[in-house]
Amino acid sequence: MRWPTKQDCLDACEVFDAARVVPRSVLYSFGSWTIYISDRTLFWYFHLAAPDRTVQDAGLVTGVITAVTTIFGLTIKFYNNSGRQWVGQPKVPNDT
Repeated sequence: MRWPTKQDCLDACEVFDAARVVPRSVLYSFGSWTIYISDRTLFWYFHLAAPDRTVQDAGLVTGVITAVTTIFGLTIKFYNNSGRQWVGQPKVPNDT
């Protein structure tokens, strides 16, 4: 068994970076949080007694869900616009 060389470690880091593991896990976590907050907000609102529901409650629910989903949408937009640009990359020669 041989020890990994510096180039092996750099290659592994390049694959890890190209797969964008950390940004995808952060995006997944934030998406899960968005779903959770929206669910809990709607759960609270729908379990209020009908006479207790006011326009202010409806406005609060609308504001929270709009803010959370807008922030999530901006996060996805930032994720899609960041990272590696594959257009214009030099072609790798075939060694066949």
